[in-house]
Amino acid sequence: FLGPSLQEQARALRSHSAVAPFRELAAHIEELRLAILFFPLDPALPGLSAITAAGGGRLLEPHLPECRQGAEIGAFDCHLRHYKPFNRAVLRARASLSGAGDGTSRRSVYLKFFDDERGLSIHGGLTALWKVARGSRALRVPDVLGYDPGLRMLVMSDVALESELGDWIRCVEHGRSLPAGVDLERVDRCLEVVAQ
Repeated sequence: FLGPSLQEQARALRSHSAVAPFRELAAHIEELRLAILFFPLDPALPGLSAITAAGGGRLLEPHLPECRQGAEIGAFDCHLRHYKPFNRAVLRARASLSGAGDGTSRRSVYLKFFDDERGLSIHGGLTALWKVARGSRALRVPDVLGYDPGLRMLVMSDVALESELGDWIRCVEHGRSLPAGVDLERVDRCLEVVAQ
């Protein structure tokens, strides 16, 4: 029921830690008319299985400035931050880079996967925002490192400091109280700065 491309993805992911102790990533139970797919096998998000497979870190090399200057990705691990099956996923990935410059360095990035081409338009919008915001000391915006249309994967740098505004917005959205010293007026002012 998977078809040839999904069968190939499933074979590549057999040793993935997320599916242990199962030997197969998919099952079809005809009597129940039920198909079961184990994460990270998701037909709508082909990049998700590609990046989490053995050697998947190599798919980041075209997007990392260090790799374009000769570094190579050694150790690579990623952690799921958000997942909506058949729609989108966000991973935080860490890679050890070696071969360019002095010694080994670490790089953290966020990888966003989409079930359609909306990641391309998000990439364009974030690139424009980055050009405006990179000179601002008050506004921290992740650097957009690239977009892979085949994997429908948006690659963004991890910002060095936590995004307080994002945390405040989540508090308001979920009806939680804002941190001490932060009121809605301050949130509004920050949103105005971002919009400008």
